[in-house]
Amino acid sequence: MEMHSHLSALNETRNDWFLRVRVTRIWNNTTSSGILIRYNMILLDCENNHMHAVVAPELWNLFAGIITPGTIYCIRNMNVSPATGLFRPVHSKDMIHFTASTTVVLDLNNDLFITRHKFHITPLNELHDSFYFYGPENQPMYSTNVVGVVENLKAMRTVQTRHGSRDLMRFNISDGLIRHCVSFYSPFPKHYEALYETQLENPVIVILASTRFSVFRNTYVIGNLPSTKIYNNIDDPQVFLMRQRLEDMDCHVHVFVYADNWKYHAHKILEGGVFIFSNFYTKEALGSLSKFRINFSPSTNVERVEDDFMIARHKFEFVDLSDLFVVANAYEKPDSPDYSTDVIGVLVDFEHVWKIKTMYGLNDICKFRITDGRDSHKVTVWGNLVVNTDARVREVKAGFKDGEEEPIIVIASSTKLKIWKSFVQISTLPALREEGYVPSDKTTSSPTTKDVKEVVSVIETVTLKELSEKISTDFLKMSFMCKLKVKSVEESDNWWYGSCNKNDCHEEVIKFEGKFKIVVLAEDDTEAFNFVLYDRAVKRLLGKTVTNLMAEGYNDPASYPPPLKQIAGREITFKVELTDDNILVRSTVYYVVDAYECSVSTSPVLEDIDTGTSVSNYINISVLSLSDGTGTPGSALSTNKRVKKEK
Repeated sequence: MEMHSHLSALNETRNDWFLRVRVTRIWNNTTSSGILIRYNMILLDCENNHMHAVVAPELWNLFAGIITPGTIYCIRNMNVSPATGLFRPVHSKDMIHFTASTTVVLDLNNDLFITRHKFHITPLNELHDSFYFYGPENQPMYSTNVVGVVENLKAMRTVQTRHGSRDLMRFNISDGLIRHCVSFYSPFPKHYEALYETQLENPVIVILASTRFSVFRNTYVIGNLPSTKIYNNIDDPQVFLMRQRLEDMDCHVHVFVYADNWKYHAHKILEGGVFIFSNFYTKEALGSLSKFRINFSPSTNVERVEDDFMIARHKFEFVDLSDLFVVANAYEKPDSPDYSTDVIGVLVDFEHVWKIKTMYGLNDICKFRITDGRDSHKVTVWGNLVVNTDARVREVKAGFKDGEEEPIIVIASSTKLKIWKSFVQISTLPALREEGYVPSDKTTSSPTTKDVKEVVSVIETVTLKELSEKISTDFLKMSFMCKLKVKSVEESDNWWYGSCNKNDCHEEVIKFEGKFKIVVLAEDDTEAFNFVLYDRAVKRLLGKTVTNLMAEGYNDPASYPPPLKQIAGREITFKVELTDDNILVRSTVYYVVDAYECSVSTSPVLEDIDTGTSVSNYINISVLSLSDGTGTPGSALSTNKRVKKEK
């Protein structure tokens, strides 16, 4: 095969270049009166270099029947000149000119790997800065590529401009933190209309290639150029990283409203709704969960908007029940700790409402214990929550069939911890919400109900020698805890893999997410075996996802990042599930479904929690039917985080 040149080697000294490139995009330029100026292409080579190529209108017929976007071609004999003009589509110092002697043929060899696209993405939060680098005339040298989620897509309409009637497409593009307005005016290609197709996967993540950025009436606007193209949900690393970041990003912040300001907003704000807040001020917040809190003022605007599927209905920062004593004992001011605490567990030993004499007079209280099958603590409910809690528990228990009582799983958010006679006492605060979840009588065979029942069972802790002796089929799929020291991290295989987000659909994979998979050698005083750690276990140990590490520059799956290597030497409790190989062929390679630092509880109740589950009858304690197979809401982050309480 004849040697070809890479785009980075091109210069003006010759015109007999031979290229093997992919054509990634084609468009044309016309005058305002519609006169054709030239045809344009973006060429991309195997070294991921791209360059702008142009063809005069009178020559285009030589190539029009041959060239289609996305295909790899062998191209010979072209001129090269310095790149000129404003809003250039690629960051390249040169451009290619096709001539009458240029030849283009389909590349029939399959020995090159050339990606389908290349984009120089500008983050949405950097558009403001890049705009002021344009110069005094606001005329940039390069166009702008952005990626984000399509929001508030408006129906296309016709408007009058200084150039006459134009069709207008408007929507917002957001990365979850920053939002900008997009206004595209006709004439534009037919593919723009694909954004209105209802079958597009939500959220719709677009790459807007070769746009212009401007300011109109103090609002930043992304506009289109002849070279602009909209890519919807394409299989591209930028889209993959954006989708992963959105899935990881479910931040929450405390909003504080003084009593004299609440009267301006009380009639507008409903729990569970989605709102736009504007004209508020922020104050520094203590703790590590958030750097600030939001304070409302009389001028704060509150606007109710449609429910946003990208915003989860709940988020909790759970603390394992076995850690509560350590947490409470560490308070500098036990009577007024800096943080409240979220806990989850099974409700047992419920005591209905009764009165108690306090320094404030007679008060109603109710009590119960919350357990995860390993630890249990007493919970005391005070104040307005008492009646609602008692009524809801009675209602739930009344719905059970005789002899078929199911566990009631309770999430108590924003509670206060206190140590009394060496025991942890959990009590309510004004911010407490108690969510009671119980499987319906229709879920006796659902996976979620099985998981709920397992909450009350204790997982046995064993040595490696004892683990290797569990070879009876009775132990198949059973889980055991092993407290081990990691000797080394094997680096012979990739540390992450692409996982499709669907199961057994037999469809072509159009997007995937990165998942951890590593192998470690770990030991205790009895044996040393290899363990395969999957995504959940590694994420818990690192406190990071694959996306987080890739964003830090660790993109090569074969090169292990330092955080993974540093697992070696740590003392960790593995939750191991026995497989067919462990039982039938006595394999001593074990699969780890979860992992914990030895100083951290291994509470099993947190393992079967699903985020984003909506709650019905959202009063002080409510029932969620699990007949649809969903789980209880849970924390999307570390179980060791504390929910901040305002002093």
